[in-house]
Amino acid sequence: MGRTSGLRTIRITNPRKNLGPAIITGIALQSQEEDTPATGFAIQTAKSTCSVGGTIPLGKACLIRMTFTPKQVGTVDDTLVITGNFGNSGERIGLVGTGR
Repeated sequence: MGRTSGLRTIRITNPRKNLGPAIITGIALQSQEEDTPATGFAIQTAKSTCSVGGTIPLGKACLIRMTFTPKQVGTVDDTLVITGNFGNSGERIGLVGTGR
């Protein structure tokens, strides 16, 4: 417990045909438990190529790099939420980490 994982990479691709660049308006971690802050996951912004206000050209991708540092023993489920001009509620990616 308390030991930080190595970097993990999430690739975000813009496959939008004839719709132009995807514009990122938000990148956030969200706990699966209502009214609970995300636990243990951290976005490494200095090592990521996706950023709020950034664009992803058609057919290209950006990377979000993350680490996990368990704060408790057991499994932690959080969600990475990416919002922009590509969907009403944004894209949601499930994250799972285990503290030992």
